[in-house]
Amino acid sequence: MTIYQEKICTKCLTSKSLDMFGFNKKTKDGRKHRCKVCDKLYGEEYYKRNKSKISKDNKEWYKLPETKNRIKEYQKVYHKTDEYKIAKSRRENTLGYKAAKKSYDFKRHLSLDYDMTVEQYQQMFDDQCGRCKICETHQSELNSPLNIDHCHKIGTIRGLLCVNCNHGLGCYKDSKELLLKAIEYLS
Repeated sequence: MTIYQEKICTKCLTSKSLDMFGFNKKTKDGRKHRCKVCDKLYGEEYYKRNKSKISKDNKEWYKLPETKNRIKEYQKVYHKTDEYKIAKSRRENTLGYKAAKKSYDFKRHLSLDYDMTVEQYQQMFDDQCGRCKICETHQSELNSPLNIDHCHKIGTIRGLLCVNCNHGLGCYKDSKELLLKAIEYLS
């Protein structure tokens, strides 16, 4: 039996060492005909040419009952293992994980709900000196961050309010008439 030390790639026609070729049990030397670099390029080109077919085939495969059952069984077994529990606890107890998640959630909330960046929020916070725009309670005296008050009809942002003031406006449905009636009632 001959042991090959080098092989010529059928794609780039370059002589390379055997470790530059992937494994293939069907060939005489146990290696693929294309080198790893050419094989990767071929795979990427093939995917680009056949993306819709591959996507369709994958969706059909995932819809098969036996596939769903196999995935569910694997998940049941994996989620019971110590490996999963250890990985989860490491991830959640990693220094800064909770702070990073909280920061990400806040950025996402600003972006999705108000089309606003953290910098814009900070600018509004600084303009109000860190205080509620109505009762002027400072952020440090509150248990939660200042809420973004906005008009529900046209979506414009009016300012930052404490929870109580924000809820108060919400209870009066942002109606000036109802607020004036409440003032008149209190007088």
